[in-house]
Amino acid sequence: EKQLKGQLNRLAESNMQSISRLIEDMYARNSRNDMNECLVKILKSSILLPSALIPERLVMEHAMLIGECINFFFFVFSNFLNYKFVLFEGQ
Repeated sequence: EKQLKGQLNRLAESNMQSISRLIEDMYARNSRNDMNECLVKILKSSILLPSALIPERLVMEHAMLIGECINFFFFVFSNFLNYKFVLFEGQ
């Protein structure tokens, strides 16, 4: 989790491809379920805080990363959307 969070903390448009490759390698070395849970947890804590004002650039960079990694992020993205749906449905 620390390694993944570290990669997402240094996320910028200029290093998007290298970070996506590193994350893809993490998916290859670890359980897909563990990686999905970890990534959703990190995304929730960094860009889905309802009480915080999140810079638009930060949200866009995370969205670009998901787009870059859509092949192996498909399940993460579906879990992420499910969380958002539950979050809005609960309000």
